[in-house]
Amino acid sequence: MTDLHQALQHIKGSVSGWEQREPLPFEEFLQLLAARPEQLVRNVFQSFTTWSSAR
Repeated sequence: MTDLHQALQHIKGSVSGWEQREPLPFEEFLQLLAARPEQLVRNVFQSFTTWSSAR
């Protein structure tokens, strides 16, 4: 199994467990982003760490 295939399988498995939410209007998203950026945006290091630990 290639690395790409393994990565896609991992994404597929982790995404399927996520709770689906209703679409959010962009203006409401910006308000939430301004109020709680740490809950809406992951930094590059966190994303890389999550990706690399799945390998």
